[in-house]
Amino acid sequence: MDLSCDIIVLTSVNGVNIFGEYLRENKIDIRRLSGIKFAVIGRGTYEALAEYGIYADIMPEKYTTRELSKALSEFKGKKLILRAEKASSDLYEYIHNYEEVKIYDTYCEEVREAETDYIVFGSRSAVDFYCKKYVPKGRVIAIGEVTAKRLEAFGLKPYTADESSAEGILKKIKELEYGET
Repeated sequence: MDLSCDIIVLTSVNGVNIFGEYLRENKIDIRRLSGIKFAVIGRGTYEALAEYGIYADIMPEKYTTRELSKALSEFKGKKLILRAEKASSDLYEYIHNYEEVKIYDTYCEEVREAETDYIVFGSRSAVDFYCKKYVPKGRVIAIGEVTAKRLEAFGLKPYTADESSAEGILKKIKELEYGET
């Protein structure tokens, strides 16, 4: 992986952890990253990156790939985007001068039908893994707009977290269950 760039973009906790392991395995001194900005998609990704002693410079207020794309559009430097094989294309809507490196792929060894009041989907690929085999029972929660659109493609009407995060999902469940806002 060529780290000669101006901004490193990470869109998931998985991506952060794989990047962190890459630095360790290749004995890359963190000082080598001096002068490189970091962009993350949201709070969870920010916190995961901070565990490696790196604090993101760019994080959109709304945790979506489209909003991250808008935030990155202000920066003209070379962007190194580290992400999943099956990632949303929304990130490329507003940006130029980037190199994408697909550092992991999502897969599912086993899917079991859920018998629960709520079923939560945290990614578009999770929707595909589950909904190609089962029809969700109970209330369906999507972490964000992209995941919700994928659920709708399966004919479902999901509730969408107002903030694309674990906290946003919990807040949505409390709102539905107890009327809390």
